[in-house]
Amino acid sequence: MRGFRIELTEVEGVIRSFDGIEDATVQAFEDKTSGEKFIAAYIVSKDKVDISVLNAFILAQKPPYMVPAVTMQIESIPLNQNQKVDKRALPAPVFTDTSTDDAAVNRPLTYFESEIVDVLKKTLGDIEIKPYVSLVRYGLTSISAIGVMAMLHARFDVKIPIAKLLEGISVSDIGDIIFREWDKRKTEGSDEQKTAATEKLSKYPLSSVQHGVYYDAMKRETETLYNIPMCFEFEHIDEKRLANALISAVKAHSSLRVYSIHFQDLPLQKMCLFPLFLREEVM
Repeated sequence: MRGFRIELTEVEGVIRSFDGIEDATVQAFEDKTSGEKFIAAYIVSKDKVDISVLNAFILAQKPPYMVPAVTMQIESIPLNQNQKVDKRALPAPVFTDTSTDDAAVNRPLTYFESEIVDVLKKTLGDIEIKPYVSLVRYGLTSISAIGVMAMLHARFDVKIPIAKLLEGISVSDIGDIIFREWDKRKTEGSDEQKTAATEKLSKYPLSSVQHGVYYDAMKRETETLYNIPMCFEFEHIDEKRLANALISAVKAHSSLRVYSIHFQDLPLQKMCLFPLFLREEVM
């Protein structure tokens, strides 16, 4: 599903270990409208099961793409003559929102939420996105979350971790996170900000955009999408002045002196005092 291999029995095993579940089956289906595949879980329990709690239980043990898009509680799992699950006898999957307030679920987006949705649609496609529905339900994966994180950071200057996006948060949740971060910045003391801005570190974490580029490059190691070779030809040139101009440009822009390293299995960036391939003085 979406490029990931899913063992249905593996998901089923996690669900069966949830407190109160007496029987369960997990089946794969295809959305007739979009053609996208999804998995649905059917559970049997004497008590009403809180689906959101069950999904959180699955997410704590398995990746987001293994959380069923639909979970339905039924009286019993239908079996055929061979005592195997009769998929045809199962009720058709029905997508429902976990909130009991239909008016809230179906309310129109606020202006700010519409801004967030504009960003999400660049990755998730031109689909209708409701304010309280989990982004995972709309097809957000660990791969697409990288792009979403980078674009949200570029648009609102707030970094939302990939793990947070995959927890099942909605557009409304993202709006709350952004507003809380903005409020926090208003109350932070200027002394702390100055200290953080001037602190010199030996290594720095990658920015949201750099993370996106890094992981995209790691997926396609043999491609040269992020390599931009150039060749310039001059008829008349002062070599010394050109070299010194290049050195001055590199000195002035720290981004030209950054290189990537791995520290404790994490990609980081480190600043080079001065590129080894350029000399301080040109003879």
